[in-house]
Amino acid sequence: MEPSQDKNSLDFTDAKTVWRTILLILVIGMGMVLEISRPEFGRSENVNATIILFVELEPLPLACLFMLSLAAYFYWEKLGTGRWIACGNQLERLLQKPWLVGALSTLALVISAAGWFIVYHAYCLSMDEFILHWQAILYQHGDLRAFVSQKWVYDHFYYAMSPAFAVVHSGSPHPWWVSLYLPAYAMTLAFAEMIHVAWLLNPLLGAFSVLFLAGCAREIFPESRVAPGLSALLLVTSSQFLLTSMSAYTWSAHLCLNLLWLCLHLKKDWRWWVWAPIVGVVALGLHQPFPHALFVLPFLISITLRRQWRRVFWYATIYLAGCILWFEYWMWARQLIKDMAIFSYNPLMWIYQLIGFVETISWNNLTLAFLVLTAIRFTLYWPRIIWELATGMVLPFIFYIITIQGHGWGYRFFYPHLGSAILVGVYGFELLAKSEHRQKTLTCVWAGVVTAVFLFIPVRCLQAEHFIRPFAQAFDVLSHEKADFVVMEVSRGWYALDFMRNSPYLDNKPLFFVKELIQPKDLPELEKRGTVKFIQDHDWEKLGLVYLNGEPFLKPPAK
Repeated sequence: MEPSQDKNSLDFTDAKTVWRTILLILVIGMGMVLEISRPEFGRSENVNATIILFVELEPLPLACLFMLSLAAYFYWEKLGTGRWIACGNQLERLLQKPWLVGALSTLALVISAAGWFIVYHAYCLSMDEFILHWQAILYQHGDLRAFVSQKWVYDHFYYAMSPAFAVVHSGSPHPWWVSLYLPAYAMTLAFAEMIHVAWLLNPLLGAFSVLFLAGCAREIFPESRVAPGLSALLLVTSSQFLLTSMSAYTWSAHLCLNLLWLCLHLKKDWRWWVWAPIVGVVALGLHQPFPHALFVLPFLISITLRRQWRRVFWYATIYLAGCILWFEYWMWARQLIKDMAIFSYNPLMWIYQLIGFVETISWNNLTLAFLVLTAIRFTLYWPRIIWELATGMVLPFIFYIITIQGHGWGYRFFYPHLGSAILVGVYGFELLAKSEHRQKTLTCVWAGVVTAVFLFIPVRCLQAEHFIRPFAQAFDVLSHEKADFVVMEVSRGWYALDFMRNSPYLDNKPLFFVKELIQPKDLPELEKRGTVKFIQDHDWEKLGLVYLNGEPFLKPPAK
C-alpha cells in the first residue's frame, strides 16, 4: 500500500513541513477570530450561530493547539529519544490489544449517554434536532402528517404555531402539517421513543461507528496490527465525535451508516457487498440525501471506471429505486411550497467554509491533522481506496458553499466523512511507521491522545454546556408558564424562533405563537380563548437571550 522505500523515506524536513502547515492553518484561524470579533462584522445581518460559536469557543483551543504544534515543530527530533520512547512503546502495545476497540466503543457509549444529561441538559438545542422528535411523534401515532384542529384554522393562527422545518399545507378544507425532513431517522427515533430509550439512540450510533471504523481499518490495512485500534482511538478522542454523539442530530446516524456501508463495500464476497446499497438507501433517507450522496459518489464512480459491472448494475438498481422513493416523499412533503429553496446565497459563504475547515482541525485530535497532511504529501502514490476516501472528504467543502451550518460542534457537514479522514490518517501513520520516524510518530499520537483526554474534550464539554444552558433554562421557563398561550416576539430574542416547539397534535400546554405572524386584529380573538403571556424585550433579557442588535456575542443570563 505504501510507495517504494526510496520515495517513501521521510526526512526531518518533511515532518517539520507538515507542522509548519498546521501552524499556518491555526494562525489563519486565530486571525479570523480577531477579524470576526470586530463590531463592524457583528452588525452584519448575515451573522448566525456559526459565527458566534466560532468567536466564542475557538480562541482557547486554537491557542492551545498552536502551542502544542509549535512544541512539536521545535522538539520533533527529541520525541524519539529518552523517556518519550517508553510512552510510544506503551501506546503501541495498547493499540495491539484485541479488546481495545470494544472498550473504546463502550467508553464512547457511556460518555455520550452521560453527556446528553450533563452537557446537553436533555434538551434539543437546535430546530434540526427538535423537528426530528416532532416527526417521531407522528410516526408513533402511525401518521405521516397531522391535521390542524379546526379551532386554529380561523384567521390562519396555525401559521404562527408552526415550528421551523414543519410546513403547513393549507390548500384543503382541513389544513395539515408535516416535517420537511426525510423519515428514516425519525422512524428509528419513534421506535426508540416507544421503548423509552430515545436518549440512548445517538450514543449507540456513536458506539457502533467505532466498531465499523475499526472493521474498515482491518479491511484496508490487513497486515497492520495497530490500524483498527488506532482508528478507533482517533475517533473516540475527537471532541466533535463525542459532542455530536451526545446530541440529537441525525449526523451520528450519517457517520454510522456511512461506515457500515464502507465495511460492506470493502468485502469481496458478494454476500456482504450486496447489502451496501440497501444500507445506502436508508442513509439517503435519514433526513437529507446529500451527506450520504457526497460520501458514496467517489466509490460509485470508481467501480464504474473499473468496470465491475455486477456491482454497478446492483448498486444502480437499488440506489435508483431508493432515490425515486425519497424524491416522491420529498415532493409530497413540499408540494405546496414551490417558493421554498433548499439552498440560499449568503455573501459570507466563503468565510463559513473557511471556518468549517479550521474547525475540522480544532475539534479533532491534533494528531489526526498531522497524519492526514503527511499522507497528502504522497498523493501520487496513493492506492485507490485512499483516493476514494480523500475525494469524498473534499466534496463537503465544495458542495455546502451554497448553504450555512448554523448550530453545530465543529463543521457538521464534514462529520459524515470523519471516518474517511481517520482512515486516510491511518494510512499516513503506516507510511511514517515504515520510516525512521516511527518512534516519533507513536510519541506524537500518545501526546495527542493525552491532550485530547485531559484538555480538549473537557474544555469542549464545558464550552458546549455553557452555550446550551441558557437555551435549556429559557425553554424550561417558557414551557412552565401558567398561561394557556405564550406569544413570543421572536425578532427581539436571539434564536427565539427555536422555542416554537408545539406538538404536531397541539396537545402541549402552553401553546406557543410567533407574535410577528399574528395580525394585530386577531390578538383579541386569541385572548378570548385563554390566558396569554407575551414574551418581549425585557423577558428575553431576563432569560439571557438578548437579540444581537449589532453585538457579536450572546449575553450571559441575567442573575
